[in-house]
Amino acid sequence: MIRVLVVDDSISVRKAIERLLGQEGYAVESFRTLQAARQRWSNGEPFQVVITDATLPDGDVLAVAELLMNDVKAGTLAGNGFY
Repeated sequence: MIRVLVVDDSISVRKAIERLLGQEGYAVESFRTLQAARQRWSNGEPFQVVITDATLPDGDVLAVAELLMNDVKAGTLAGNGFY
């Protein structure tokens, strides 16, 4: 099963992505902050896909990219939002 990590500070966006991808059979976990996502990333099964907002309360898409660059378990990084 493909595991998806969602990082977005908007609860409505997180829930919509969880619902949509969950209905398609993906295992989705979502978090509001980069810190929470980092903790989960280092303490569990790997994710194959990461979907993230461009700006987060405690970081941005570049910080998420840095996390991924150190770990080849992830295959995709997608961002949304505006600077």
